[in-house]
Amino acid sequence: MIIPALLLRFRHHGIGIRADIRKAFSQISLCEGDWDYQSILWVNGEGALKIFRHARVAFGVTTSPFLLGAIIDFHLKTYSEVSEDITEYTRSTTEKLRKNLYVDNCVTSVENERELRLFIKEASLVFS
Repeated sequence: MIIPALLLRFRHHGIGIRADIRKAFSQISLCEGDWDYQSILWVNGEGALKIFRHARVAFGVTTSPFLLGAIIDFHLKTYSEVSEDITEYTRSTTEKLRKNLYVDNCVTSVENERELRLFIKEASLVFS
């Protein structure tokens, strides 16, 4: 049900916004104890077994979208609760991001160009 709701919000106002978090999956580190759960077994040319372990969330793993979504939501929620210099508009932007993110894509809309520029500025600030 989330995708139809996102598409409706995208068309709600006059200016549609679609944004993507750059290299989102590679920004999530795994605890060293969890590296073995995302390992690759490789047999080299001599027949020796090599084990490669991911230290970051691997793109394409079944749980990757959930992990990314949960981490982004956690940080957005934390940012809006603990930031001392947060304005009401930044809080509004943070909530809009929480509501309109699907994995690492934001799909939403705004009423005018002024609101668009403000949303871009605030969203960039929040994610930095």
